[in-house]
Amino acid sequence: FHSPETNKSGSCTFNELVSTLKETSISLDDCNVHVLIPDQDVLFMQITVPGRSQSRIRQAAPYAVEPYLTEDLDDVHIALGEIKRDSSAAVAVINLQRFELYLQLFKELSIEPTVITTLGLTASEENTIALFDAEPALTLRLVDQMAVVQQDVAASLLSSALDAEQEIRAIDCVGGSAVHTLTTQLLASSGRTDIEVRHVDMAEYLRRLGDLTGGINLLQGNFSVVDAGASVTANIAKVFTAIAGCLVLASGIWFAQGLWAEVQVSELQDQALDIYESVYGSRDVIGNPSRRMQERMGASVGNESAWIVLLDAVVRSTNSVDITNLDFSESQNRMTITFYANSFEEFERLRTNIESQGLSIDVNVAEQQNNRVWSRITLSI
Repeated sequence: FHSPETNKSGSCTFNELVSTLKETSISLDDCNVHVLIPDQDVLFMQITVPGRSQSRIRQAAPYAVEPYLTEDLDDVHIALGEIKRDSSAAVAVINLQRFELYLQLFKELSIEPTVITTLGLTASEENTIALFDAEPALTLRLVDQMAVVQQDVAASLLSSALDAEQEIRAIDCVGGSAVHTLTTQLLASSGRTDIEVRHVDMAEYLRRLGDLTGGINLLQGNFSVVDAGASVTANIAKVFTAIAGCLVLASGIWFAQGLWAEVQVSELQDQALDIYESVYGSRDVIGNPSRRMQERMGASVGNESAWIVLLDAVVRSTNSVDITNLDFSESQNRMTITFYANSFEEFERLRTNIESQGLSIDVNVAEQQNNRVWSRITLSI
């Protein structure tokens, strides 16, 4: 354990931790507790996740991670680092049962962490390799992966990493001097004079841990920390602020309601004419469009109008995917499509195109199969 407030550090068993902290006059109730679990418990990777928003990216992340797992998705907990559009995302995966055992242990010790992570996951500086000395093992953290190895094979692994990563500017050696010496000798023998080797004392690194940004906190999703320390006064103030904001917003809505309605009607008319033109080749509506469609199809439209709308959405959106099955439920006005897309990005574009036409989509399954994405979705009006 390490306390930046009192500059006290020490080692003890879990059972001794609470009493040890009391002896050092540290109150856990007044601290932001950062818990570091072993690096070997976590799988780390960088993946590209399709999506136009953070919520969509978080929803799609498990499917992008699944091909790299040896366990079922239901048996793991997935946490993401900082999410940026059009950029890869850092992902940490831990066995769900093991993670829950950690949480139960902390609960029994009356420890309420605000952050649970590993030493390797705290390294986030770009173009930098981090080496964490945790005898007898050593954690090697690269930009897109993390490995826990014995020190006798660390040199060869680091050498391979340097050959693969051409833009590395620095190596941080956190811990004892042995790792720093090993790294310096390796760079000298390989002739790499363009890389700075920095030795960081472990206690100093832990003191700065609260200020580090860009790492991954495993407390996400169902395990997110709830702010239980807010006062009643603060909560009331938030409520009144929200009410005031709603009143201002409502005033604006009432003022703009008429204009908004006109715009919506105009847009709906344009969309209807676009569909009409795509069928008849003209925007001039002559006669009864439904009857003309009936004559064109040679069958009664009636209750099957939903079929036309859904089919139109499919035809507009699926020109880049391979449809294997299409099924329409007349009683529920729902259409189920099974198809192959070349990537999750292509799958996401298809879903966005269909949603933009005002339809609802339920993703029944979307999984990687032989370098393609196999999916089954259900459309409804």
